[in-house]
Amino acid sequence: MRAMKTPRKEINQRIVQEGYRLLDERLGYSQTDIQKKMAALGFEVSKPTLSNIISGKRQAGKEKLRTAGEAMLQIIRAELGLHFDEAGSCFDEPALPSGWAPTVIPTLEVEPEGTFRFHADGRLSIPDKVAFLKKAQKEIIEFGVRLNAFTDYFLSRSAHEFRNHIEELMSRGVNLKLYLLDPDCNAARLYFEDRSAFFPEEARSGEVIREVIQRLHRIQKELSAGQHPGKMEVFQYKHLPYCHFLIVDGETRHGNMMVSPYLYGIRRADCPVIQLSRAADSSLYRRYWTSFQLLTKGARPILHGPGPGKG
Repeated sequence: MRAMKTPRKEINQRIVQEGYRLLDERLGYSQTDIQKKMAALGFEVSKPTLSNIISGKRQAGKEKLRTAGEAMLQIIRAELGLHFDEAGSCFDEPALPSGWAPTVIPTLEVEPEGTFRFHADGRLSIPDKVAFLKKAQKEIIEFGVRLNAFTDYFLSRSAHEFRNHIEELMSRGVNLKLYLLDPDCNAARLYFEDRSAFFPEEARSGEVIREVIQRLHRIQKELSAGQHPGKMEVFQYKHLPYCHFLIVDGETRHGNMMVSPYLYGIRRADCPVIQLSRAADSSLYRRYWTSFQLLTKGARPILHGPGPGKG
């Protein structure tokens, strides 16, 4: 007689309950800490819902259990390196690869509906950027001038800080689209000449962009070797760069973006960052989304990522 398959709802509830027990015992996390980490990963799980799932006193809906279960899997995988064994209904202790180190998910304070976050100090830290990107379900877009920092994160930092997170997203089918300024267009020449009045190093930015493109070739080749369902594409645009965009699932109803308008005479990394969502800030979001679409209209593709299973 065939054994009955455990319902998915029960598996997800067990994932959350066991995950909470481990995080409490090993790292001392409270339910509030875990709920904030789930929010940082882009999963909307309310405190009452999480409490009900953990206690088992009230039955949560199928979709809420699925969301909480996926969020808990990501936290446990990142911070403890464990995977859930559905047959044994517990987290197992795999042999971790040499050099593995935990990635601590930052806790995100949930903002009141209708507000946006303002990062006055400029470019976010790598952990905060990763937490924002992990909300992606379909697509990540980065629009910048040179994308020098992006390639540095990939090639100069340890893999667990940035690269591994991007590969995990691509393994789930998330596509990566990158836009940088065409170094040979008139807009680039005018922009970098003007910037060099304050920052002399900007005069060689055209050369830097060409070097970055070579590094992007290398990154794409390495990512392609993983045969991920998601692909990486790179485009060049020919307009004056008014701001930096980091966009997650931009066209969807749960789209999120970070926008950093460039200030004259201020280093790009020091320009304040505005974080907003389509759901909470629909009017402002539409304005920035329209600007992004116009800036990238006619952008020329220079790197196409292969599809699944292609070399």
